[in-house]
Amino acid sequence: MATDRFATWIRGLARRTGAAETGGDTFSLPGRVEIRACVDGEDERACVAAHLRAWQLAGIAPAATAVIAGRGEVAAAVAGTAAGAGVRVGEIGITDVSGLRALALVGCDARFSVSEGDGFVIPPHERETILPVVRACSAPREHLLITWRGRPATLFGALAEE
Repeated sequence: MATDRFATWIRGLARRTGAAETGGDTFSLPGRVEIRACVDGEDERACVAAHLRAWQLAGIAPAATAVIAGRGEVAAAVAGTAAGAGVRVGEIGITDVSGLRALALVGCDARFSVSEGDGFVIPPHERETILPVVRACSAPREHLLITWRGRPATLFGALAEE
């Protein structure tokens, strides 16, 4: 269910940003997509740390894993945990996410720093700010985790449970 919603969302986002025209409409989607709404920052950090541990137990090295965020506090907090040791940490659009086996995109709530556009219409001048999200989410990695606190940002609203 989450993977189907995700595939529809990422393809729609690619069309709205123009990424579908430049890269074709075929994306290498992650093998497993998990979408989590979290109660607060502590819940979000615990969720990400649990996923990092699970990925490590599945044989994914910390160097092949990243935690990126629209705002640095979540990623930085996770980096301070035992599960976060050796994991790449940074902000969307700045951190290199190529070649990763597992990625956590965290903090995708109303404070997410990527401009969201007006509903499903993304103005041309906003497209370049959305492309890092498309690139981070549409890659042939094994695991992708997307989290937010409370209510998701408009950009991620289509992924929220109804």
